[in-house]
Amino acid sequence: MTIRACPLSSPPCLRLFTPSQLDQHHFTMINVLLKFTQKSSIRILQVILSIAEHHSAIVPWQFVAQKTGAILKFVSLTDGEVPDVGKLREMLSKKTKLLVVHHVSNVLASVLPINQIVSWAHDVGAKVLVDACQSVPHMVVDVKNLDADFLVASSHKMCGPTGIGFLYGKSDLLSAMPPFLGGGEMIADVFLDHSTFAEPPSRFEAGTPAIGEAIGLGAAIDYLSGIGMQNIHDYEVELANYLYDSLQSIPNVRVYGPAPSKAIVRAALCSFNVEDVHPTDLATFLDQQHSIAIRSGHHCAQPLHRYLGINASARASLHFYNTKEDVDDFIEIVANEDALGHEKLLHAALHNSAVDFKAEVVDFEANVKAEVVDFEAEAMDLMELLIFKLIIEPLDFRLSLPSTMVNVPKTKKTYCKSKECRKHTLHKVTQYKKGKDSLAAQGKRRYDRKQSGYGGQTKPVFHKKAKTTKKIVLRLQCQGCKHVSQHPIKRCKHFEIGGDKKGKGTSLF
Repeated sequence: MTIRACPLSSPPCLRLFTPSQLDQHHFTMINVLLKFTQKSSIRILQVILSIAEHHSAIVPWQFVAQKTGAILKFVSLTDGEVPDVGKLREMLSKKTKLLVVHHVSNVLASVLPINQIVSWAHDVGAKVLVDACQSVPHMVVDVKNLDADFLVASSHKMCGPTGIGFLYGKSDLLSAMPPFLGGGEMIADVFLDHSTFAEPPSRFEAGTPAIGEAIGLGAAIDYLSGIGMQNIHDYEVELANYLYDSLQSIPNVRVYGPAPSKAIVRAALCSFNVEDVHPTDLATFLDQQHSIAIRSGHHCAQPLHRYLGINASARASLHFYNTKEDVDDFIEIVANEDALGHEKLLHAALHNSAVDFKAEVVDFEANVKAEVVDFEAEAMDLMELLIFKLIIEPLDFRLSLPSTMVNVPKTKKTYCKSKECRKHTLHKVTQYKKGKDSLAAQGKRRYDRKQSGYGGQTKPVFHKKAKTTKKIVLRLQCQGCKHVSQHPIKRCKHFEIGGDKKGKGTSLF
């Protein structure tokens, strides 16, 4: 697919559609990665960027650095809060393989001399990727004059639909690049063992394209071209200077970026902060109370905001459909201390509420932990009580052998054996007597009286886990008549078998 009408004055080249600005950078990143890592002599790449780049122009090259060990170098700002072009020129060397640079900053509103920068990069053999998302919708962009190797732009900034953009690239560079996505429309022939690929741009447009979005982008380009890109630029420069001067006239407002002059042209946007007012609070206040839309946050430029010593800023952006009256209405509200005073109080109240809520959460967590500890203690006490009431208390005898080795006999005869005393049922342990080894010497087996065999003799059955088995005689004494009876017990180190004649029993421990 090609763009039917475009505000780019360009030589023979190719433009291809991408889902977004981020994908444009990823496309270039992947192909540069493939191209420059084929030869071991140039695996160590050096990529130069500015600190004011959009996240989508920084993060993909961080991926390259992680994969290849490439070195990323960043150009800082001058005292006038513009990227230091002189420092950039000094950083360029024969080691530089790629220069990634914006045309217009989406935070500082600075416009860089791209044609000079591209020329410096080409002098050392470096390729140049220009982020023109903020310039293509607002001015004439002559890629023939810029001589950029790659240039990216997005649709939604030029009055088009979201989710689509385009990448401009020189034909020879795109033709030398392999595809980075496989699918329909990007192939010439497909065989079972290999495939051949279409020529650019189709080679890089795998699958069904965003047809509706591409048509919408074409319509937006036609619309802007009908107005005239030079007309739009001239009008916006005047409006941008008016906005900058108006904001600078407010004492408690800090505007970021260079001041406009004959030599310095600012784009039609201003990033600023109002003293003691959070930019998000200001944006919400303007939106809900006055139907004025501005943006707040880091604007996908966190490194730049950190360099400026701030976390966020408010940004007022203008286009050809805005007027000076719009600027006046906006400035009147920002300059109104009474209106913003209410917002300051609201912000302070919200901040105090957040602090109080956090303290309440901490107290709640402490209370919950204390209650959990108390509940665990009560549960342990209850468990001990249940064990005592259900197990220990009903059995009134003392055990003299180690608890891990003892079984309490569960005999059916619970009454005293003495004929004179049959009403007393409680027995008291007085003594244990060990018998001789019965089964230990017979190879860890026991006799099962339920089975018979071997000439009428009892069939031996192996006790797989038992190591030793001994007979123990338990002497029980009646608490009434003091009659003493004996009860045999079978004891095993692994199985606790009870004390009746059938070998049944229950362990307390």
